[in-house]
Amino acid sequence: MQINKAIILAGGKGVRLRPVTLETPKPLITVKRKPILTWLCELFISNDVKNIRIIVNENDLEEFKWWFKRFKVTHNDQDFDIDFFVETKPLGTFGFVKTKEARDWLNRESFFLSNGDELKAMNLKDMAKQHSINHEKGGVATIALATVEDPEHYGVPIVESERIISFLEKPTNPPSNNISSGLYLLDAEFFNYQTDQEFEMIELIWDRVAKDNKLYAFDTGGKWYDTGTFERWEKAINEWPY
Repeated sequence: MQINKAIILAGGKGVRLRPVTLETPKPLITVKRKPILTWLCELFISNDVKNIRIIVNENDLEEFKWWFKRFKVTHNDQDFDIDFFVETKPLGTFGFVKTKEARDWLNRESFFLSNGDELKAMNLKDMAKQHSINHEKGGVATIALATVEDPEHYGVPIVESERIISFLEKPTNPPSNNISSGLYLLDAEFFNYQTDQEFEMIELIWDRVAKDNKLYAFDTGGKWYDTGTFERWEKAINEWPY
């Protein structure tokens, strides 16, 4: 299964990184002197996912346009199509993805969906292969897992034979060190599980998909860093290996 499209969620406010994020959108903060968004786009392009749309807040659009001008200059030898979807109000982590504008662009193709404020070094081609196998079993969504030292701060999936049966949100006694990495591979059938509400969080959709035995996990074995706090951001800067 060749996946050609990706959507990156970059419309958040980054409240825990203020005052930095009052001036710089969170996906544009740097690690190893390179914006997180650049690392993400390079990950997709290097895995032949070259059609990318980035969901941004309308108030941050100019900053993202400036970022893109520089990205084009520094990657002018590569073939890609990157553009923006613009939110005029907060719609959650899935609200804009299910709009007509986004779905027309997706054209019922399977696609990657990623948070825009995390560092990821993963083999997306392997993930697509596993998703294809999951699809044959009836799966409509695959979540990439990451291994962390402090899973009690994240969503921890309960996995049985690669199928996710439920999630534990910030559990006191997590059953494993595997968490959702904020990277997903979704089929068009996944939209059958959305609600009619304009604002929607994908995190609340997972349980409905899991109850239908259609949600799967993929253990990437790759690198992953959250940059949501100053402490985590500093850790990423010190440890990011590339």
